[in-house]
Amino acid sequence: MNDFAPHPGDDLRQMDARLLTVFVAVAEELHFGRAAARLSMAQPAVSRQVRALEQDLGVDLFVRTTRRVELSPAGSAALPEARRAIRQVARVREAALRAAEGTTGRLTVTVLPGASDGLVTRVLRRMRSERPAVEVTMAEAVEEEQFGALLQGRADVGLVRLTAPPPGLRYELLAREPLCAVLPAGHALAGRGEVDLAELSDEDFAFFSPSVRPAGHAWLLSACRAAGFLPRVHGATLTAVLGMVEAGLGVSVLVRSYQERLAPRGVVFVPLRDRTIDLIMVWAAEGGSPLLPYALDLFRDAARRATGEGDGGAAG
Repeated sequence: MNDFAPHPGDDLRQMDARLLTVFVAVAEELHFGRAAARLSMAQPAVSRQVRALEQDLGVDLFVRTTRRVELSPAGSAALPEARRAIRQVARVREAALRAAEGTTGRLTVTVLPGASDGLVTRVLRRMRSERPAVEVTMAEAVEEEQFGALLQGRADVGLVRLTAPPPGLRYELLAREPLCAVLPAGHALAGRGEVDLAELSDEDFAFFSPSVRPAGHAWLLSACRAAGFLPRVHGATLTAVLGMVEAGLGVSVLVRSYQERLAPRGVVFVPLRDRTIDLIMVWAAEGGSPLLPYALDLFRDAARRATGEGDGGAAG
């Protein structure tokens, strides 16, 4: 049996909160004329609405005489519940307005695995400070997974690299971050101010495996071929990549923002000459949370502040 189905004999009409408001006014004034003045209504309209409510409930809420109006026992019992229902309706209205204005609600941000760096942290911390009623979550996912989540409404804004978003998504360049060669501390190139990618042609590479970061893995192969060599790549996760470099098992190429957060002491980041990578902010073209414009502005501002420029910042 459906627990939510009405039982035979149930009144299927939906009780109007306005009827409750009229009832409470009459109950507090115990006078239809004063209640009508309080509600800025005509007295016959007040009488009709009280009668409509009584018909909905199937009881008399008032004892009426030619000289006075009194609450019936049913009316006395209903009055505190009516007040409570009116307050609840007001709370529902207020919650809906706050959500529509973007001061409450939920927001989900997706980032690449291991990419929740200072920029993302600053944005989420600021949102928590400015709009504490907002529930913010962050999830790690590769580009294709992020695109699917955004298109399906499971995420609100994503930060990706390397892969062009599909139709149905809007995107914006958020930052260009320098790429670095990631070397063991004792490597011959570790003390250089910058290096060319071609100078790493004889090295083994520790880098994201295709299953971890397919777009990143494909990019490395393409970049190395363009530099004149085919890399020998040992696939791993980000944490394993850094551990392998520290152990001297290979070199890597990563964005500079990983340096301060993740790099162990035995690893050195050296800028790659003339090589940067774009950080792209992506969101659904249609629909989305009322919080989305606010969140996009926070990311733009955080990127500008990260570089002190007006058109970009550190990548996430």
